[in-house]
Amino acid sequence: MSASDVIAIASAVIAIGALLVNWRQVREQKRKDLSDEAQAKVDHINNLQTELADRINAIQAEMTRPGPQLTSSRPMEMIVHNQAAVATLRALVPRAATLMEEAKRVNLKVNWFQTLVLAGASIAIGDLAGASTYVKEVVQKAGDETPVGGSPTARVVSLQLCASFYANRGLAGDADGFRRAFDDARAEIERGRADQGPFMSAQHMIELYISEAACELMLGETGRAMSRMAAAVDEWQRITAPGAKLASGTFMDACARNQQFVAPDKLLPESFRNAFAELQRTHDESADYAKL
Repeated sequence: MSASDVIAIASAVIAIGALLVNWRQVREQKRKDLSDEAQAKVDHINNLQTELADRINAIQAEMTRPGPQLTSSRPMEMIVHNQAAVATLRALVPRAATLMEEAKRVNLKVNWFQTLVLAGASIAIGDLAGASTYVKEVVQKAGDETPVGGSPTARVVSLQLCASFYANRGLAGDADGFRRAFDDARAEIERGRADQGPFMSAQHMIELYISEAACELMLGETGRAMSRMAAAVDEWQRITAPGAKLASGTFMDACARNQQFVAPDKLLPESFRNAFAELQRTHDESADYAKL
């Protein structure tokens, strides 16, 4: 073998070795690229989850921020408070909605509470088109994705939100939609009376009947509204604990006085007004006696 042959063979070996080294480097780089891409996806999902949670928490904080009482004699305070809250929500909701849709695209689970808050906030700012999808989802998710699977409270809250959506949208058939939602919510409470207890169940029923009456009044359905208020009075009569009865009666009286559609004494029957006045008198006498 000549020297030139040895050199040729050595060159070939070196070339093959270099090729193998290069191939290994390329393979390792691809692995690194894939690893970096996977990590980037993980980081993106984590960041998405964190920002979505932060936005939802901010929306929830704004929606639960204390404002003027329902019985306030200065209605302008309530108007200013509500306008400020809506302005804040309008800055928060669009980004939260974008994050939620992006979360769905990457198969990140969006839970019942997040959907509930975004649906409620969308209704509050008047984005009913945007709220439509979330309202449907929140009722579905309340069945099995709440902390207590199938919790009646989660179902009731979701159905109340659904009723509010239909009542505010006002399209053809939406009146039947909010009536069905209220009926379904009351059915949930009825099924849970044995576990929730008579007083709390009655208070929840009263709230639902009054909410439905308010929806009917917005439609000009005074007769339907009065029938809902009469049903609320029937529930009120079932409460035997004086404190709970006084609290519920005060709530009913305040709701009747703060609506602007019909005279309060037309909404609440005389039987209720007399019984409630007597309950207040007894309470005031007890309070005066306690001061002695």
